Amino acid sequence: MNKQKLILKFFQKDGQLKISNQAYRQTITSLFRWLIANDEIEKDITSQLLKLHPKKTARIISHESATVAGIEEISYLIKQFTKLSFKPLLKDCNAVKNKQAVAQIQGSSNEILAYGRTIINFLQRMSGIATQTNHLIKQTPSNIYLAATRKTPWGSLDKKAVTVGGGLTHRLNLSDGILIKDNHLKLISIQEALIKTFKLHHQLIEIEVKTQEELKQAISAFNQLKTDNYLGIMFDNFSAAEIKKTITQLNNHEVIYEASGGINESNLKEYCQSGVDIISLGSLTHSSRAADFSLEII
Repeated sequence: MNKQKLILKFFQKDGQLKISNQAYRQTITSLFRWLIANDEIEKDITSQLLKLHPKKTARIISHESATVAGIEEISYLIKQFTKLSFKPLLKDCNAVKNKQAVAQIQGSSNEILAYGRTIINFLQRMSGIATQTNHLIKQTPSNIYLAATRKTPWGSLDKKAVTVGGGLTHRLNLSDGILIKDNHLKLISIQEALIKTFKLHHQLIEIEVKTQEELKQAISAFNQLKTDNYLGIMFDNFSAAEIKKTITQLNNHEVIYEASGGINESNLKEYCQSGVDIISLGSLTHSSRAADFSLEII
């Protein structure tokens, strides 16, 4: 299997982030239920006081250019939780312009107002992440992948938004792949850790390294095993120059190289020239600005 296919097999799990997947359905349903409970939508004292009951139409409007995400999720959730009618005017991955409508909602004005903020929060957050991901993808050569990390307040939902923007999910959760990190290596040596992976077959074993010595130990120990697994190296907080020099010296094209830690738009170009296959950015999910959407009754 060539390296590109290996990367897509182990780092891109977008197929699991669909409404047709029961686990994903349960995840977004639980989150939505928690959000509306937190908002106490049944106790909207303002709408109750004003006795707003007529059937109305509202539109979700974008106030900037963005990449739309969250349509699949909101279409499902509105159907499951409300009596509202939801009509998407755009699809996930579509570009939306300033002042353009993303979707239309019809139903009881009380229900529109009760659920409106949560609906907008979903779409704003996912579209903001997708927009930033897509923005950075356009600055990245086609042979290098951008990936999310597990620094995700909304978990799978954030990862889905990254894929809508063109990025990789990386691991969806702790059960999704072997990644031996620095804290593991404070409890066990690299050699001992890799020996324990010997019983696995045709799996990616990724090791986070912080020093050149750890890198040498990892590659040496992996090669001694003569296993049918694949090796990934995550350079944690290495400079782009250090990574480039190291990969050139190793001259090992079978290893999947990932750069992570301290990477953002200002230094992305440097890391794109370092020789890595994947660049992972926690900022995609913990720091992307929400898209500027609003709900407007018409």
